Amino acid sequence: MKLDMVSPQWTYSPDAEALTGMSTVQLLIWPQGICISGHGEDGTTMIARAFSFEQRMAGEIMNAIFMNEPLLAGPQPINKIWIAESRTLLVPQALYDEAMAPGWLSAVHYIEADEHIQCTETEGGSIYAVFPVKQNLYMALQQFFPEGRIGTFSNRVVNCERKTDMPFAADVIILGNMAMLSFEQHNNLLAQQFFAYEKIEDIIYRIAEVAAAYRYGMADTAVMLSGVLGDIPGISREISAFYPGTQLCDSTSTLNFLTKLSLCAL
Repeated sequence: MKLDMVSPQWTYSPDAEALTGMSTVQLLIWPQGICISGHGEDGTTMIARAFSFEQRMAGEIMNAIFMNEPLLAGPQPINKIWIAESRTLLVPQALYDEAMAPGWLSAVHYIEADEHIQCTETEGGSIYAVFPVKQNLYMALQQFFPEGRIGTFSNRVVNCERKTDMPFAADVIILGNMAMLSFEQHNNLLAQQFFAYEKIEDIIYRIAEVAAAYRYGMADTAVMLSGVLGDIPGISREISAFYPGTQLCDSTSTLNFLTKLSLCAL
C-alpha cells in the first residue's frame, strides 16, 4: 500500500526546516489514529503529522505509514511510543505482580484474543500500567522500532500550567474522535477517562457529571484544552459557552502537550 492512500489528516509545521533540525521522534497511538511528532534537543515540537481511521488500524495501513512516512525515515531515534487506551489498569508498585497483572486486567476488561498485554512503569516507577495492544501493532512496533519503549499515555503528566485559581479542573486532550480527560481538585488527581465522542456535548456532559459528583458547578470548573486532529479553537469556543473558565493550552505556534510528552521518561 502506498502512503498516498494513507495521507495525514492533520499537519503541524511552523518551521520549514523542521525535518533537518529534529533530534528525536515519538509516536502517540490510539485505537483509531496515530500522531508522529519530531522534537528539538529541548523537546520543542518542530513538526507533527496525525492520521485517523474509521476503525482500528489494519496491518497494511500501519505498515504503509511505518515504511513510508518521512518523519520516520531519518536518523533520529524513535525511542518513545505512547499508547492511549481506555482499558488501562494502574497498579501501585507495592502491589504489582508481573505474572498476575494480565489476569487482573482480563478480570475487569474484555481482552480480545489477538491482543498483547503490555506492562510498563509509570509515574516515576511508583505505579505500573497494564494495558492491551493489538498483536499486529505490537509486532510491527517491535519490527520497525526495536529501540522504542512502549508506555501508556496519560494527560496527567502533560497538563497545562493553569492560569486560574479555580478549585476544580478538567484537562482535556483531543485525539481525533477520542477525548482524554483528567480531573483534579486543588491539583490532586481525582479521575481519568478516555472515550470516543460524537459531539462536543458528550465531552461537556462527562465534565459536568464528574464535577457534580464533587459538588462543583460550571463557575467553579476550569477546562484546559489541547490536542490534535480537531478544531481545537472551535471546540474551546463550544465548551466555553458552558464553562467560562475554559483555556487553550496551546497557541498556534506551540504544541505544549506533545513537547511535554517528549520530555517524559519512559
